[in-house]
Amino acid sequence: LGEPGPPRRRGRARGRNGGRPAALTQEQLEQARSLYADGRAVEEIAARFGVSRATVYRRLEI
Repeated sequence: LGEPGPPRRRGRARGRNGGRPAALTQEQLEQARSLYADGRAVEEIAARFGVSRATVYRRLEI
């Protein structure tokens, strides 16, 4: 099959060493929790903060 090519580059590790930045700041997360507790829809909260509904569900742990 021939010789192996150069090793693939890997992205930065997630967690403490870097990786993707948080979609919501701690302050935004607290606001989102408050809005959800007040009966706001997940779709509305996601639109307000410019994130996906999945992010809201994941961060609110609902």
